[in-house]
Amino acid sequence: MAALKEYRCAAHGPFENYDALCPHGCPRAFVKQEVRTAPAYQHKKTRFVDQQLRGIAQDAGLTNLKNDPKSGTSVMHELRKGAVQNSRWLGVQHAKPGFSQRKGESAPVFDPRAAGFIPPDKPLIRPGALPQPVPKIVGTYRE
Repeated sequence: MAALKEYRCAAHGPFENYDALCPHGCPRAFVKQEVRTAPAYQHKKTRFVDQQLRGIAQDAGLTNLKNDPKSGTSVMHELRKGAVQNSRWLGVQHAKPGFSQRKGESAPVFDPRAAGFIPPDKPLIRPGALPQPVPKIVGTYRE
């Protein structure tokens, strides 16, 4: 079975087809194959995002955050079906009204440790550790 591929006709623009034939009948010299789909990421590169999504699902009382395209329901619809909301708001101390007008009174500072957040001792990712994008040229068109 042939695979559906992405092409670009110099005269008519991008199209998808099983072979390099322009739908408008242009010669094959006008048609070049392209790769426009996003690359597949390895699981180890998306581990942090996966952990965050699992935490959000756990807070909402869901086993996952998938929607069911067959039933046409969304995550929020499933949430409203009777799942209990387990997330909670944390109390944050606010300044008394007019603090900026009084002399000698400074603005309040938010301490994340008081709200239960424990900041890391060092950055989680060192600068320059993320991979840089590399362009991949699959073809050119020259007159």
